[in-house]
Amino acid sequence: MLNLILSLIIFLASSLNILRLFQIKEYFFPSIWAHFDYPSSYLIFIKRREIFLWLLWALFFILAFLGFNFSFKGSFWVFILLIFLFFLLKKRSEQIKSINWTLKFLFISFLVILINWRILDISESSFFMFFILLTAPLQFLISLISTYIANTLTNLYAQILYNKAKVKIEKWKKADPQRKIIGITGSYGKTSTKEILAQILSKKFKVLKSPLRLNAEIGLSQFILNSNLEEYEILIIEMGARRRGEISTLVKIFNPDIVFLTGIGPQHVATFGSLKDIIIGKSEIFKSVVPRGIALINGNDEYSKYIYQTLPLPQKYLYGTRESHFYPIETQFSLENTVFNFVYPDGVITLSTNIVGRQFLENLVGALACAYLLGIKPKDLEDVLKNIELLPHQFQVVKKYNPVIIDDSYNSNLIGVIKGAEFFYSLPIKYKIIFFAGILELGVETPSYYKELIEVFRNFDKIILTFKDYTQIFEEYLYNKVIIYKKQKVEELIKEFPKNELGILILGRIPSKLLEEILKL
Repeated sequence: MLNLILSLIIFLASSLNILRLFQIKEYFFPSIWAHFDYPSSYLIFIKRREIFLWLLWALFFILAFLGFNFSFKGSFWVFILLIFLFFLLKKRSEQIKSINWTLKFLFISFLVILINWRILDISESSFFMFFILLTAPLQFLISLISTYIANTLTNLYAQILYNKAKVKIEKWKKADPQRKIIGITGSYGKTSTKEILAQILSKKFKVLKSPLRLNAEIGLSQFILNSNLEEYEILIIEMGARRRGEISTLVKIFNPDIVFLTGIGPQHVATFGSLKDIIIGKSEIFKSVVPRGIALINGNDEYSKYIYQTLPLPQKYLYGTRESHFYPIETQFSLENTVFNFVYPDGVITLSTNIVGRQFLENLVGALACAYLLGIKPKDLEDVLKNIELLPHQFQVVKKYNPVIIDDSYNSNLIGVIKGAEFFYSLPIKYKIIFFAGILELGVETPSYYKELIEVFRNFDKIILTFKDYTQIFEEYLYNKVIIYKKQKVEELIKEFPKNELGILILGRIPSKLLEEILKL
């Protein structure tokens, strides 16, 4: 009983923070290591609390060495520790609510508590062992071991899921050879392309798309196994990857007939290892379509254009630029809509859409290209295009005046940030402010990638950074335009700008409370 209470205290005081980080990183070890490419990440190990714990441990270790052993024994300590556990639960209540208590998280938590309990049991509940177990480095190690065990079991379970999903897909396609699977990958633009494409193709077909931002092997396999595929003619799957081989796994499961490459950038370069590996990894999507399928490739991206040129596939199409098979001309952008002339093999047609943002137009053009290849004429889509719904936080125009607020807080990739900021700057608004959350998993090259943003951000009136690492790059080049967010009120941050002449762009996953404040302006 006593050791269990001590283990729960260690879990709440030290393990919970670490396991929450692991969950955010999806228990993926390369992502966990990449977290430490950012200097502030090491603070978890060198906080004043950690130094205090190490000093306590050293004190009791020396005392034990001298023959003075102190242990938690007796009902008195049970009573005291239960009170402490109760107050610790109250203190951690908000963090406990923020955790997604999945079966995997519960299993890892159980292993962490079990390992701590066993160590305490062997040490006979000694003070010096309790204090060293409270330290972040040791809990990080125990959490890694527990996560490794859980990942091993998950991988075994995943293989069963993959096989079941693959068999279900094969039966679905065999029952009707006209059914199609569309796979979408890229460093950016996957989700918006999927959402737009699903709504456009629904004009003629019964379409099933992978939900929300689900794009990994296990989640997609579970989605397929829980879906009634017989009701649908087209299945659209968003395919994400953080290292080479993951797209190949998805291709083996789904065997898509039509594939999209929406563009390549340095997103997840820390887990892939290099930009070259990203290009190779994303190119794995073409394995299922060579030689008889269809490939649609974003011509606005140089890396994707190179892949197009070397791809041994008769039915391959570029979209987005004038040298492409499908592209827009004479575009007119506003906060209300986007009007453009769509050039396609049969001619040119003027179209209008409610989608806002230059960066989304290329995704829309790609979707129109796919629809055309599947027999849907652009003219038949005029009504659909005026009512496209993207997911929340995807360059969402929250307010159109007093001030203008655009929420692009889902955006977390370099190319998306650049394109979003460039479009925002082009709007006829007198004063423009950016709230920027930074970009993760750019690896050790993060400073050089951030320098690419300097020219884009230079003409804005204020840039508010909500992250800690490498902010000096922006301060060095943008001087007094840069503000580091330290929980100031939004009204204080924008006080020098009249709201009726102000535009605010939110880029990346800024703190939730700050986002709420901005959206209430």
